[in-house]
Order: sequence, then structure tokens, then C-alpha cells
Amino acid sequence: MSEPSVDAALRDRVATMVSTATDGEVTTEEILTGGGSLAALGVGSLAVLRLVDALDDELGVQLDLDSPGTHLDDFDDLVRTVQERAVGDDLGRTVQERAVRDDLVRTVQEGAVGDDLGRTVQERAVRDD
Repeated sequence: MSEPSVDAALRDRVATMVSTATDGEVTTEEILTGGGSLAALGVGSLAVLRLVDALDDELGVQLDLDSPGTHLDDFDDLVRTVQERAVGDDLGRTVQERAVRDDLVRTVQEGAVGDDLGRTVQERAVRDD
């Protein structure tokens, strides 16, 4: 039986979350291109704990570190586990919304958006709901 395909946006989001959990010591690019063992990339136990909290807070995915079905060392296994345990159809929307939000934050930080940003974001939120 073949492995389920992994959503690219989810893969990118989890890689970003792993990088954030390491305080940027391991970059998103290193995670995406290196794949395989997170420990081999330099993701320590404290970062894993931060990652577990972030997955719960941001994606609603709860992982039990003591559970034999929890795969946290191999990046691709981790992404598949997150995808399998995600809450309904909201996962894709959540990942996409966070990607859009992150892009908006970067744009605002670069000073490229005018005063209508707040109104535009609210209008999109109302429209999407």
C-alpha cells in the first residue's frame, strides 16, 4: 500500500515550525532539503518539546511523546503524522491562512502596505467565513 501524499503547504509549515522551535538554528531550507532525521539536523529535545506545543497550538494536532505511534525524529514521518491527526478539513485552511498571515506580516514589516491593511484583512476574513 502506498504512502498518502503530503500537502506541500503543510510540509512547508511544519518545516517553519521546526525551525522556529530551534530558534532558527536549523533553517526551514535545511529541513526541507535535508529531510530525514531531525536529530541529525541538530534539532534537540527542547526544540522537540516546543514543536509539540506549537503543533497543538497552531494546528490542533496533539502528539504524545510516549506513544509508540508518534514519529518525531524523521521529518517526513512527522509531516505524515500531523496530516493524519489533523482536525478535519480545517487543516489546509489553517495552513493557508497562516501562510497568508506570515506574508502579510513580512510585507508590513517591510513597510510596503498602506493604511487599508486592517480593513482588507477583516474583509477577507469575513468573506472567507
